[in-house]
Amino acid sequence: MIVLKGNPTKKTVKRRHSAAGKRLIGAMREVQALEFARRITAIRHKMGLAQPEFARKFGLTLRSLQEWEQARRMPDQAVVSYFFVIAINPGAVERALNSVAA
Repeated sequence: MIVLKGNPTKKTVKRRHSAAGKRLIGAMREVQALEFARRITAIRHKMGLAQPEFARKFGLTLRSLQEWEQARRMPDQAVVSYFFVIAINPGAVERALNSVAA
């Protein structure tokens, strides 16, 4: 349902979701978090790294990595893209990070 707030000529529109819609949105977010957690854990395991090593190697906080892997939190789109690059070419990411640090 769309509810107009204030003066309708200002085109301020607020969307309200039904209770079922809110549950569905929450479930979809949970599925996204679980899928991302599965993928990031698989990337880390494929590289043979423990969480602290992976976090240090790629400039992440250990706490964030733990929360992502346990599906407690979803990272923003930039971090998702960063993991996509790590999955495809971790050596290139390492070289880029090492060149910046040097």
